[in-house]
Amino acid sequence: MWNEAKTNLLFTVDIDSQGLYLIDLAAPAKYTIDLKPNGIDRTSDLPKVVDIHANTVTRVDVNIDTGIR
Repeated sequence: MWNEAKTNLLFTVDIDSQGLYLIDLAAPAKYTIDLKPNGIDRTSDLPKVVDIHANTVTRVDVNIDTGIR
């Protein structure tokens, strides 16, 4: 996860065995979510700017094509 302008990397997260991830942010702001390049993984869902508000949960679904068939 980056700041909105994508000039400062703030967090990286791993996806768990269920395909889920969680980021606990302290500061309400706009953030850019992007996929860390890993092999042939691709998505048309990212990058995406997300507006985070205090005391709310924001859900972002991302479909990733791993190329594995």
